[in-house]
Amino acid sequence: MRSWLVIPAMAAIGGAAAVALGMTPALGLTAAGLAAAIRVLAGNSAAALTGAAIAPLVAVASLAGAGGVSVRAALALAAAGWTVTELGWPTDTPRPAASPLVAVLPAAIAGILDPSFVALLAIAGVRLARSPGRPRTRWVLCAPVAGAIALALAGLAATVWPGLGARWLGAAAHPVTASSLAATASAAGRRARAADRGRRARRARRAGARPVGRARARGRGRRRDRGRSARGRGRPRRRSGSPRCSPGWRSAGSRR
Repeated sequence: MRSWLVIPAMAAIGGAAAVALGMTPALGLTAAGLAAAIRVLAGNSAAALTGAAIAPLVAVASLAGAGGVSVRAALALAAAGWTVTELGWPTDTPRPAASPLVAVLPAAIAGILDPSFVALLAIAGVRLARSPGRPRTRWVLCAPVAGAIALALAGLAATVWPGLGARWLGAAAHPVTASSLAATASAAGRRARAADRGRRARRARRAGARPVGRARARGRGRRRDRGRSARGRGRPRRRSGSPRCSPGWRSAGSRR
């Protein structure tokens, strides 16, 4: 079964649907990239191919409902989809393109067109450097280094370099200050710690355990009660009207 035919089919259908909805036909490339990514990640089953055919149309309709996208954004989405497609191939299976460099080019295009996708270049660079079929040259390490530099530039554009952010995003940039980033990170850390404590408490309740401090206190109280009961059992009690049958009581009576 030639499952790859779903990719050009969705490119044509997605482009036609975008034109019919008043958007750029470049969304056909986005639909093709999404279909290719689903085909690689989900397999060649009938359900996977059905999803690869439906998901691009849903994406085009969603973008139309959101007011449409620019050609730049459509090309960035398409490049990101093709990057995910190339990265989704297992390393031990045959690929249509044997060179791992295929993932670096669309990742670079996606990162240049939209800073939201700069992490793809770093991921594709690390994948290229660790791939068994990589070229035996030192310049291969330039790909992950370029990805790290792109990530740093994206961080600067979003914080202290609004001019770069405006050019890169293609719109007015709204930089985020370092103090607000630190406050957001601190709040996220507190929420993560609270969630972790909640998970531990729920796990302890399911297991029937008690908190450590209360368990120790109750254990000490139980040991104290056992010691008192043991001391009480060691001294025989005298009942009213009963003979003094214990040797201790006899010796006490003989002294009296």
